[in-house]
Amino acid sequence: MDMAGRSTISDVFSLYDKALSQTRNKLERSLLDSTNELELFYDGFMKDHVIRYADRFDSEAFRREMHRDLQQRHRSSTLRFWAVDGTCKKVETTDIVIFYGGAYVVKGRLELQDTPPIIQYEESEPEDDSSLVAYLPISSEELTMIDPEDRFVVNDAERISLSGLDTSLMLLAEIFLLYRGASNIDHPHILLWDHSLSSVLANATPNIRKLRFAGTEIAGERIWYPDLLVGYSKPWNSELGVPSKKSHRLWERAIAKIFESPNYTLNIRDFSIDVGLSQPVVETQIRLIWECNKYGKKFEGKNPDDALVKKEGNILTLNPQYLHSSDKIRRMYEFFCNRFFVYKDPSVLLYDRVDETNNRRERFLSTDEISFLLAIGLRLTFENCWRNGVMLIGVVKDSASTYFTNHYLGVLKHKGVFNFTPRRIPTTDRLTFERIPFIDDSLRGPWASTEFDAVFMTLRMRKEWEADEPTLQGVRGDVLIQPNLIMRTLVQFHLVRDPPMEPSMGHVIFVDRLVHPNNIPPRIHIISGDRDLGTVEPFWFRDASVRNREQEYIIYLLSVLTRNVFPEVIGYPDPLHHADRGAKSVLKMVEPMLYSSERLNRANPLHRTLRQLRGGG
Repeated sequence: MDMAGRSTISDVFSLYDKALSQTRNKLERSLLDSTNELELFYDGFMKDHVIRYADRFDSEAFRREMHRDLQQRHRSSTLRFWAVDGTCKKVETTDIVIFYGGAYVVKGRLELQDTPPIIQYEESEPEDDSSLVAYLPISSEELTMIDPEDRFVVNDAERISLSGLDTSLMLLAEIFLLYRGASNIDHPHILLWDHSLSSVLANATPNIRKLRFAGTEIAGERIWYPDLLVGYSKPWNSELGVPSKKSHRLWERAIAKIFESPNYTLNIRDFSIDVGLSQPVVETQIRLIWECNKYGKKFEGKNPDDALVKKEGNILTLNPQYLHSSDKIRRMYEFFCNRFFVYKDPSVLLYDRVDETNNRRERFLSTDEISFLLAIGLRLTFENCWRNGVMLIGVVKDSASTYFTNHYLGVLKHKGVFNFTPRRIPTTDRLTFERIPFIDDSLRGPWASTEFDAVFMTLRMRKEWEADEPTLQGVRGDVLIQPNLIMRTLVQFHLVRDPPMEPSMGHVIFVDRLVHPNNIPPRIHIISGDRDLGTVEPFWFRDASVRNREQEYIIYLLSVLTRNVFPEVIGYPDPLHHADRGAKSVLKMVEPMLYSSERLNRANPLHRTLRQLRGGG
């Protein structure tokens, strides 16, 4: 720095190097401290929640038992699987925006051999292609000129262009592919998805009061608001207790109970006892099923004739016109997905709606309505998996979540179930578990954490500003993902030791599985009768000593599919990597076609922005 105090270029570089060195030194000290803390935490508590599957899978007797159980369950010694992944793209030109979303599936077979008990893994040929793609070119004129008055107000058009339609299309394609797989007569036994089941379920949460499908004619039949409520209340499974007794969206459980009743009725007093809440609180939570008419308009304290149910005192009775609402919503979902992915029809984004005054109006699909289609597809897939005995598995990499170490362990410590001394362990679940092999020299891959209910994504101990003690809360206080539906675990498939070399290891990944009614995990009572949270009794496994057969099957099958052929994805199931490469290859093929949409504009400079002209793009 010169005498006038002005910095020079050399000063900039030297000061940056100094700042970077300070930060890295601080990081290294922090890593060392957190690892030392983790070693104490592991020895005192965490080691009891680590399952050493490599030791179990070494046993021929253990593998033979699993083969026999899998063969009996699926009535076959050949297990078919699908691995699904997708990709998306958004191309903007001056005149149009092109949204692309696609899903790619890799199919294969696992042969269960008994003597010796091994699995042979084989993928089908690439020609066996069931991929789905959609490309929707939409012009700015279409986005802004539905009706003349829309030109001078902010309308639904902006919501489409800013809503990440490309990502939504990709997810819609992937879920539709899973739905078709679980629905087929010749369905696969295993569905693998390169997404977290619980995260997609948590994010596909439209504001049910803002849906405007009511009054829309789709596939030759009129859709009404009560139909939407019935479709969104799924999945239903009385053995699992789904929908659960949580307070948020308690009307979902009420609807399920009405449809499960032989007379299609529900006694509110009995229902209040069932969920452990006072009747006034229950009525506040579920009143929309009798106060909203078929257009979704709410009449406080009244019961319109076209509401979902008729209320007479404490008795709710299903309106007969909504007896087949579930099938209507399924057909609606299939209609939209076929228009998107089979016919590649961009006009599907526009639909006709007739309002209460019998006025017909064109509307764009809003963000909530696209989210609704995602939610319906996932719920239908769950029910088809239960019906056909399909194992649905989601695999997630590179997560920075703390659902196990912060939420799950924190809640159960607060409830007095777990007893441990808090330590300043690494900041995320993945970092925590990836350091354990450096602490426990006896670990080999695969190994995993005990499973925990996906409700702990949203159920956690939260300490408010200036509060003395943390309290049990959901997101925004009362919002919980559906418990008793999905189980999560952390797994490291590749961990090989060759002393004196450092261990060869892949990343710890997250594995979700759909819980099946034929093997229900134990429950633990967390809270009951709470006005905000309701009653929450998630599934759990106390520690590694409690045998979890479903987790064993999934880790065993995935370990066979994780062959570590590709160095960039060591410890990750091969079929999902092949599906990722396939999806990107399909995009690479269509990308020139998408960008060719701009070539017609090159002859007219006014069709291009100043930035594009200046950059030569």
